[in-house]
Amino acid sequence: MNEKTDSPYDDIPYPSVTHRNTRPEQLAAVARIFGMEPVDFSNARVLELGCAGGGNLISMAAAYPDSRFVGIDLSQRQIDVAGKAIDDLGLTNIELKRFSVTDVDRSFGIFDYIIAHGIYSWVSDDVRDAIITVCKENLSQSGIAYVSYNTLPGWDVIKTIRDMMVYHSQNFADAETRIREARQMLNFVIENSGDGDTPYKQMLQAEATRVSRIADGYLYHDHLEHHNDPCYFHEFMSKAADRGLQYLGDHDFSAMNLSGYTEPARGILAQIDDIVRQEQYIDFLTNRRFRQTMLCHADVALSRNVTSDRLSGLFYRTSLVPEGGLDSVDLSLDKPTVFINPANSTTLTANNRAVTGLMVVLAENNSHPVSVGDLVVEVHKRLETVPEDVIRRTFLDNAKTMIFSGGLSVSTDAGFQRKTASERPKAWFCSRYIAQSQDLVPTVLHDTEKLGSDLLIMIQYVDGTRTHDEIAAAMMKHVLSGELICQKKDVPVTDEAELRPLLKEIVKSGLRILADKAYLVA
Repeated sequence: MNEKTDSPYDDIPYPSVTHRNTRPEQLAAVARIFGMEPVDFSNARVLELGCAGGGNLISMAAAYPDSRFVGIDLSQRQIDVAGKAIDDLGLTNIELKRFSVTDVDRSFGIFDYIIAHGIYSWVSDDVRDAIITVCKENLSQSGIAYVSYNTLPGWDVIKTIRDMMVYHSQNFADAETRIREARQMLNFVIENSGDGDTPYKQMLQAEATRVSRIADGYLYHDHLEHHNDPCYFHEFMSKAADRGLQYLGDHDFSAMNLSGYTEPARGILAQIDDIVRQEQYIDFLTNRRFRQTMLCHADVALSRNVTSDRLSGLFYRTSLVPEGGLDSVDLSLDKPTVFINPANSTTLTANNRAVTGLMVVLAENNSHPVSVGDLVVEVHKRLETVPEDVIRRTFLDNAKTMIFSGGLSVSTDAGFQRKTASERPKAWFCSRYIAQSQDLVPTVLHDTEKLGSDLLIMIQYVDGTRTHDEIAAAMMKHVLSGELICQKKDVPVTDEAELRPLLKEIVKSGLRILADKAYLVA
């Protein structure tokens, strides 16, 4: 093993949370859409390179007890933190250890899924080469490798801000001071980047403002690291092809979509029969800055002709909601209904009752993947005059467009979460454990949500042994001690008699949130 003992991640640990896009059932869905038959994610071997404090891999191991997980990282501090969590949770299907990527060879094992999230751009050339080699030599024949990295041309803009911060902060030795000085440099740029409203000033201020909002750990490791080398997509794929790997797809389907461009642009791009070249031109047009590339062996047969049968066995979610809210939708009328994603600019217009009904049901179940069969049955209940086969055909005819436009996300697993709170509700044991030490808490579906203080306290008592009233009673002591503040009309409540009904309402609302966010289990 590489004998180097110091790691910048020992000084400032990297934020270690779940990354839904790296989970095997997510990767498997992309593979199936492109005609590949991936290994069953529920009984697979998974390797994560640069596993940090295990926040991503531990949650997977807790969700898939019959799979085997291995993670490596150079930071002993982060491995130790992960080891304690693994022991506390009683997980026996995961092993995390301090190990260098450059020392991984075939004797390390063969894996069905290899994850390298947030590492490729931030290491030296020899480690980057080693990552690609591991993705080839340690990948099973039907395996999938996921590598995320910073890309050009988008990172050219960010590089200017990074260079400013590095130039200024390099004069300071310790990590905390470097972070503080880098933030001061950002503030200096935001406040003093010249007179007038020039494009350069707008670019600097917008990027500096964006970077100033990220956490210290991200700032330190994403922007102040010695290595941060973005590359063009075609350069990355050239290295992968040299090792005998091919491009499977990008986890962000919308990045592969041609429909958002003008008709002349679509015509030109469609003439390019090399998908790597085609997507490189798309990167040029969109100024792309980050990629989530999925690779497989070069001899695996793929098909870019997405068929309905590949889509029919998947599970679907959406972040889109009706523009006027769910209550505004009238399914008795065949009129256009606009759906929007509140978090970004994604929109979708449903032009008939069937499509509108499909999107409404998905919106109502936004945190819970829905099968095509269940989706059709639920929509038919609301549109009784529309036959189920018509609803099914309508969905499958539109699903590809909605997936590639960013309107739908897909998976090969519905999860094991409950949609409603039982009489004695139970939150997932992994979520309850992590909520004891941080407010970024993983869900059953590998999303990470930031929970407020009331939910962080409440979730500890949602362990399957207490009724709703008993959960409220258990929270009483936290209010009386001042750890949790309950208010009525903006006035803190401390009287027990007045607190009881208030806490019952808080528990009722909190359980609804935990159910909606996929924290509750049977």
